[in-house]
Amino acid sequence: MSASAKRNLGAETAKGEILAFIDDDAKADRGWLENLIEPFRDRSVAVVSGPNFTPKEATFRERCSGNVLSSFNANASMVRRYLPDGRGPREAIDSDIILCNMAIRKETFKEIRGFDAALYPCEENLLCHQVKQKNGRLFYNPFAVVYHHRRPILLPHLRQVYTYGKGRGKMVGRCRDSFRILHVIPSAFTLFVTTGLVLSVLTMTGVLESPLAATWFKIVMSLYLLWVVYGGIEVAVQESSVKAFFAYVVTVFFHHIAYGLGFMTGVITRK
Repeated sequence: MSASAKRNLGAETAKGEILAFIDDDAKADRGWLENLIEPFRDRSVAVVSGPNFTPKEATFRERCSGNVLSSFNANASMVRRYLPDGRGPREAIDSDIILCNMAIRKETFKEIRGFDAALYPCEENLLCHQVKQKNGRLFYNPFAVVYHHRRPILLPHLRQVYTYGKGRGKMVGRCRDSFRILHVIPSAFTLFVTTGLVLSVLTMTGVLESPLAATWFKIVMSLYLLWVVYGGIEVAVQESSVKAFFAYVVTVFFHHIAYGLGFMTGVITRK
């Protein structure tokens, strides 16, 4: 039985009006449940979520994973799931919602027919997309905090990011109206890197004369490296560690590649 099927089974037996979800490797902060439920005072609110932070007792490699997830340079708008939000409670979109820290009205959950048991991960995002289609409101409360275990860098982190991309790809493949340009950028980057490397090798070996393409590849990759290095400097200052800088720079590159490959795989295998 999939994790989503187990959650659906738990929702069927639950007696309350609000269903709250948290992962078995997450720890709730003080006042988590009260803050998570408070926005439901507004009857138009259907789903509420909050951030998940890296545990304070995390190892160095786990913190490096958390640094990537919570960096805009690496994770774009997805960082809202992993960072404090100084703006306070607000309206949300499906990418703000994460299943390790989420609550939903039981009546809404039943109307949507629960999580898609065949989709993992991203099942909460598909559910939220369906809620929005029925004019339900999504809400984000930064004070509803959980501390969530991180997969250490490098391979465990990349495997997780690959599955994130694959889940989003399956969702977009099924629900075309859920597509956002942000979703496809890592895949485009992956194809660009692959094509650029092949052209560069062929040009250097004399098999192909394409100096202009090789030059553009170097320019774009240099700009990308500067972008990643800037994020790495922020992390190094935050961690007071040069080692954290190099771990960040290496991980971010493969993070983007892993998500891009996962997204393409998900779109292809969406059925």
